[in-house]
Amino acid sequence: MKIVLVNLWKLNKGGTEKVFFDMANNLYQRGHSVTAIVNDPANTDPVFPISPGVHYCNCASVKKSLFRAIFFNNIRACCSISRAERKRKRIKLNAMPIRNEIEKINPDIIVSFNAKATYWLLDILGIEKPIITMFHLSVQEIVGDDMFPLYKGALERCACIQVLMPEFVEELLKFMKPKRIVHIPNVVP
Repeated sequence: MKIVLVNLWKLNKGGTEKVFFDMANNLYQRGHSVTAIVNDPANTDPVFPISPGVHYCNCASVKKSLFRAIFFNNIRACCSISRAERKRKRIKLNAMPIRNEIEKINPDIIVSFNAKATYWLLDILGIEKPIITMFHLSVQEIVGDDMFPLYKGALERCACIQVLMPEFVEELLKFMKPKRIVHIPNVVP
């Protein structure tokens, strides 16, 4: 099976990132073709060990050049689109390297490691592959995010949402109606 893992958070030595790289390694060891996609302009190397058999791709956009900044400022001045629409177009531009990578791979399934990634994949890029969203947060941290109202629609359309604790299932259902929600605790090596 071809599996893509996507994490848009800034990579650091945190628990979610450890799960991200451990999952990539374990899926590869089980015989799957695995690609780990991140979008972190601050890091170019994985923050945890990653198997040489796992394709690692940091799709962070190249830093804006002066030409690009001038170009977009001129476009913005000439267009009468709303600020929200300009932001959506900027996000899409930043997300296109992820789309290009996913199209090259043509995965069977995508595992998103946060709500923002799910939103980018479904609403910004229009990806039509099954997407599983993993949450390594409490329900309060998920729905308390200022961006939750924006991400909610995409989360409800993804194939499955995974949470860490059984009680998180009922708590999350108070705020949204996903297609499927399951609890799977973190593994212990």
